[in-house]
Amino acid sequence: MKLSVSKSIVAALLLILSSQTASAISIITNPFTVVGNLDANNTALVKFDILSATATMLNLDITITNTSAMYDPVVTGFAFNTPDAITSLDSFSFAGISGWGALLDPADIGTPQQFGVFDVCAEAGNNHGNCSGGSPNNGIDRFAPNNVATFSFGFSGIGLDTLDVFSFLSELSGDENDGEGGHTPVGFLARFQRTGASGTGGDVAVPGDPPTSLPEPGTFALFSIGLAGFGLARRRRAR
Repeated sequence: MKLSVSKSIVAALLLILSSQTASAISIITNPFTVVGNLDANNTALVKFDILSATATMLNLDITITNTSAMYDPVVTGFAFNTPDAITSLDSFSFAGISGWGALLDPADIGTPQQFGVFDVCAEAGNNHGNCSGGSPNNGIDRFAPNNVATFSFGFSGIGLDTLDVFSFLSELSGDENDGEGGHTPVGFLARFQRTGASGTGGDVAVPGDPPTSLPEPGTFALFSIGLAGFGLARRRRAR
């Protein structure tokens, strides 16, 4: 009987923690790092921010900082996914950069290497329905002040006031082979060009440190108290 009660206690605590974490996702979020798939020196810091949202409209900012350690790799595009509530991309603008375009084409935007298809791509120069290229001359390089840019997306849809940044980041890339597998699902991808010592290579970067959401502080305290009680009960039972 004690074992079943103990399991119930842990299950209840985990349920509380998960529900509190879900409610806190839109309150505390961190930027995340993307790391080159072919060269770990190609890195960028990415931050999602929802500036405003109503039931039918949502404004999302994505800030990208090129943090690459060496040479002169340039971010020339990036791809991410949208929740089903998003139905159209109505506006796109940028700051700190020039000559970019964006496209929403759910589960149909191809990318290099093995990371599948995405819903949205923003790319330097003309956007041709994929995130495989982009103009290095309009990209985000690693030298200030041209190493950071902010991109603003205006979406429309239904029930958008219920979304938070993790609603986007938890959506993973799809299988371009119609279910045959072989791809690595990710929530975000950045396209690098002019990579390597020669400046003639290309790479894509995906999350190395996953997007982070933290529970509210009170949740940690509640969970810690519960675990302490559970540990005490286990010790008593062992005696």
